[in-house]
Amino acid sequence: MVANCCGGSTLGSDIWTRTLATLGSTNKSDPHGTTVENTWQFSKWKADAVVINLGTKDHLGTNSSSKKSKDFMARYEALVVAVAKIYGENTGFFLACGPMSSDYCPEVNSVISSVSSKGIKAYLLNQVGFDSGKYGKDCAYGHPGSQDDIAMAKNGSVFIKEIMGW
Repeated sequence: MVANCCGGSTLGSDIWTRTLATLGSTNKSDPHGTTVENTWQFSKWKADAVVINLGTKDHLGTNSSSKKSKDFMARYEALVVAVAKIYGENTGFFLACGPMSSDYCPEVNSVISSVSSKGIKAYLLNQVGFDSGKYGKDCAYGHPGSQDDIAMAKNGSVFIKEIMGW
């Protein structure tokens, strides 16, 4: 959301308007931008539910009063508000936390509270614990393995279906 763990200046919160996330800005003075030809055509497809899982790489820790934490929450809230403006008031937002870290869960819950007070339907998609080894081996650097991903997808889809009334 506000930090790129692995070099570069592109952030997950920058690329949501892109058709292809890997095609970055050609403007060196605006590395966070998106080229016109790579901009997603929101009018051609409308989401009923949006899942956002950003924050693991921000390494927030447990100090929610830090500047980094405040910047994270402000940027996350701005992202949700911007997407809600495009997709409309009936869209459900599922803001995930986990599985690689739960350090940023308090900030995600704060964002949920804040955007909910603005009339946005936002819910916590709890993915903590799916990398415990219960479902299978993790991949490199603690990333969830395919069996973890399957378990998260099953759990998440049941939760989203219930909340959305599908």
